Amino acid sequence: MALGIFYAILSGLSWIAVGAVVGLAEKRGCGSTRQQLVSNTLSGTISLLVLGAGLLLRPDADAFSLRCDWPSALWMLLCGYLNFWMVVYMGKAMLRGPNGIVWTIVQSGFIFSFTLGVVMGNTRLTALNVAGAVCVFAGVVFCGQAKSAGQTAARSASGGWLGPALAGFVLCGINQCAACMATMGPVETRPTPLLRILLIVAGSLMGVLPHMFMPDIMQGKGRILPKSPAEKADLRAKYLYLLKICGIGSAIFFLSSFFFQFNAYDLLEAAGRISIVNSTMLAACLVGFGVYGAVFLHERLSPAQIFGTLFALAGIVLVSL
Repeated sequence: MALGIFYAILSGLSWIAVGAVVGLAEKRGCGSTRQQLVSNTLSGTISLLVLGAGLLLRPDADAFSLRCDWPSALWMLLCGYLNFWMVVYMGKAMLRGPNGIVWTIVQSGFIFSFTLGVVMGNTRLTALNVAGAVCVFAGVVFCGQAKSAGQTAARSASGGWLGPALAGFVLCGINQCAACMATMGPVETRPTPLLRILLIVAGSLMGVLPHMFMPDIMQGKGRILPKSPAEKADLRAKYLYLLKICGIGSAIFFLSSFFFQFNAYDLLEAAGRISIVNSTMLAACLVGFGVYGAVFLHERLSPAQIFGTLFALAGIVLVSL
């Protein structure tokens, strides 16, 4: 169990890179849809190369097994598809509002998977973890009232960010439930971490690819092709930047998922504590992302955000007991 918790902490810290890439892509004008197209293409390519090398060099190793039952595959595809929409709404909220607050609200969706663990009989319901659930929702409410002291007038005038952040919160919760459902399948047919990564990527691309050929529904307008040499040069610079940040983010995502995240699910499911996987990851990433927002984005914490984050962290601890 201790190893599973350690893996969950490392996985949660890696999520800082995921949130940072989404926020940076939005601020540079690349958009979360294009960011996901590039990120998932890179993640899928890395995964296929590792799978091919593994099957060639160690065909009998469990890590490179293609075993999988249909329910688990469908749950992981759904997880990836919902993750696409979660990032779309989170990106919209990050573009318009304070990134640290948006991240806290969206990732608090872990409370859905805790509830699933109780309903499925994997997690015992106690007064402490009920109090933890209440604290998490209180944290979301406080963060919803928060405004970053460093928020610019331009970002404030660009529109509301709370609605998209709450949509991301719900989608985050449901997609984590889907990942948990795949983990609850029979051990002998449960997909390996590598196969789960590929299924998540495939599910995300199911959302990304049709979206790329439609008007940008999040912005209410179609794509406008650059005409002047300056516009074309700016577009090339923008996408080189996108490729760079997505390359770093995809490498971290793959390494974290392959070595830590899904192994944490399996270890803690075997210990009867699957509900604490996402809460442990969240605790690590909330603290880490708060530091990232303060140091790199210069987002000063408002009192409401401080209370919201403290309530969320208290809830995480109580749910994990």
